[in-house]
Amino acid sequence: MAVLQISKIQIRRGTAGGGTGIPQLASGELAWALDTQELWIGNGSVSEGAPAVGNTKIITSNDFTTGGNVLNLISHIYRSTDTSIQTGPSSNNPVARLLQDRLDDRVTVFDFGAVGDGVADDTAAIQRAIDQLFLNPSTKASANTSSGVSARRILEFSAGTYKITSTLYVPSYATLKGAGPDKTIIRLDGTAGPLMQFINDNSTIGTISPLSNTTANTQPRNIRVQEMTLFVNSNSETALRMDAAKNCDIFDVSFEGKWNNDLNSSHIAVEMNVVSSLVTCEKNHFNHVDISNFSYGVIALGDVIANEFADMHVNNLYSGFVLGYNITTGTFANGTSVGQKYGPRNSSFNNIDFKNVKRHAVLLGLGSGNNFNELILENVGNDGYGNVSPIYPQVYIGSIGNNTDNLKSDRTDDLGVYGQNSAVATMTKTTSGSNLITVDSVSGLTYNLPVRFIGTTFGGIVANTAYWISGILDTDNIAIQNYSRDASDIVTVNTAILHGLISNQTVTIAGSTLVDQANVLITVVDTNTFTFVSSSSGVIPLTATTTGIVSPAPQITISATSLGTTISLTNGTGSSVMGTNWDSVPFIPVIAGFAHYKLWGQYRFPILDYSGEYVPVAKLPLNSSLLGIPEKSVHYNIEYLYTTDSNSFVRAGDISFVAEADTPYISLSDDYNFAGPVEDPEIVEVDPVALEFKAEVYDYDGLPYIGNPQVPYFVVLSYKNTLLDGLGQVAFSFNQLLR
Repeated sequence: MAVLQISKIQIRRGTAGGGTGIPQLASGELAWALDTQELWIGNGSVSEGAPAVGNTKIITSNDFTTGGNVLNLISHIYRSTDTSIQTGPSSNNPVARLLQDRLDDRVTVFDFGAVGDGVADDTAAIQRAIDQLFLNPSTKASANTSSGVSARRILEFSAGTYKITSTLYVPSYATLKGAGPDKTIIRLDGTAGPLMQFINDNSTIGTISPLSNTTANTQPRNIRVQEMTLFVNSNSETALRMDAAKNCDIFDVSFEGKWNNDLNSSHIAVEMNVVSSLVTCEKNHFNHVDISNFSYGVIALGDVIANEFADMHVNNLYSGFVLGYNITTGTFANGTSVGQKYGPRNSSFNNIDFKNVKRHAVLLGLGSGNNFNELILENVGNDGYGNVSPIYPQVYIGSIGNNTDNLKSDRTDDLGVYGQNSAVATMTKTTSGSNLITVDSVSGLTYNLPVRFIGTTFGGIVANTAYWISGILDTDNIAIQNYSRDASDIVTVNTAILHGLISNQTVTIAGSTLVDQANVLITVVDTNTFTFVSSSSGVIPLTATTTGIVSPAPQITISATSLGTTISLTNGTGSSVMGTNWDSVPFIPVIAGFAHYKLWGQYRFPILDYSGEYVPVAKLPLNSSLLGIPEKSVHYNIEYLYTTDSNSFVRAGDISFVAEADTPYISLSDDYNFAGPVEDPEIVEVDPVALEFKAEVYDYDGLPYIGNPQVPYFVVLSYKNTLLDGLGQVAFSFNQLLR
């Protein structure tokens, strides 16, 4: 460059924050700001060739420390080298932003001192981030001002474990975003919960306004928590408390507790509280949420309205959704108190998978207009012991005006229809001895498979009569049981037929060695007689005599070891046991109370018998209380399609009946149509009327209900067939109307 003049170097010094600040410097003149530790130089005049009169900051090492900020000196232009992008009014005037502003577009809890290593206590740092972003008095996010709107930022949580020791208070318009469940984990250690609480607009930094001060204008609203795990590291605290919150979103969040099977009324994944029916939890959305290991999943006692729960997994809880029901008093919302006049209303629960819930997946006391759709229920209402020990209805609807549809329950699979998941086997015998049958092949056979034998009567086996497989002994031999399940079929010299023993049943055993495998106790009665009761510990060998037997002795499952097979009894651990006597396990309803229930999909059963005797094929529960005690009434409408193996005709019908909990009498109607030839004096074909159905009420122990002192529990649907050409299959589905 051309040198105009060489003069002595002049350096001024002073304070940038004092007086009028940094003055206009002469061309090439330097100035040192003592207070800010900055160095400046004068631009010179335009006549000297300077682009503009002014001072230019000279970068020093101080600008790279916390005392300075070099990022405020660097401009950022979006894709500045891409000539196809125009960010400003013209290509020669692009929009330039300070790099500091560009980086401030994203804010994380690390910017406020959080560590996220699972060791350091991040409570203060995370709360400081929330307070400064959303509760800052100069830019409060709830304020309906331009500065308030601009404060509605996303606070990011990078992957890591954030240990907290007290509640995080979250105000309106806050968005907390993690890296994903099990990637970002906020872990509450200790008992100063809840982990997170939504607070009203009267709250300020350090001062939380109580729920009672909340009005319709100050409700916490438009809060979003997403893509993280909220982990309560105890069995006593709540994860999320929503105090009269509305229009909030909980998305892709995993709620995890540390439940140890001890019930605690404060151990809740989500608690929804209200001030009144007008100031309430309203229009909140829970999507792609997992809840596991809490005493309670969601508690909403009061008048919450129009909330949505969808695409959720709920696992390993005492109780799932408890709505309009007071868990402290064990009563419905009272219908009179402020905030409890209506209960939950107009809310939807869609596509939710419940697994291992001790009591109810859903318990709705007071409430109306709610829709429960596509709920999947697996080991629910069994107190943890599996469907061999059902106790509670899986869903209880205590008020009229709600809808349930497409509930899929493994209880129906396990207890409702006998042999519906298996193909029907037809076999030709070779030899037989008592209930031990030698067949051509056991290939494809399973426990509980319905079977019939073709050919003539042999060894006590009646050809073309319905049986089921109680044991597969080896490659050629099976043990069978007839459909009547009489005691004489269970207690024989062949211990393979001990398939049907149940808890507290007294039986006589003779003949073979028994081996323990399945969580029951044995009580010695006499030399060859034992009583079996539930247990859960120990494994001992057992012979058919009382020699060496302790009363009670632990853990006995019946195994016919001399025949090379194992047949299980009722299991005390909750495992599904194929060897349970089907009639003797009460069918506590999938859904009870006031509801209309449609069976998910369809089931089927075989028509294997033409002896003219009734064969039980399906168990259908009565209505019950929320504790599983039969009460009120249920109407069944069963649609069925009957096809014969010979394809001689097809029959479609509707079976309808009403069952009351206090009467043994059932009047059944069967309206049907059929296609195919009918019986004719000259052309003998088939008679579609030869298939008849009946429904009978049974008690808890699986005995026909006659009256007091018995208690009715379920209905058994049976068929009677008198035609050889009538053997075939029945596919069916049903609707329940409960009151």
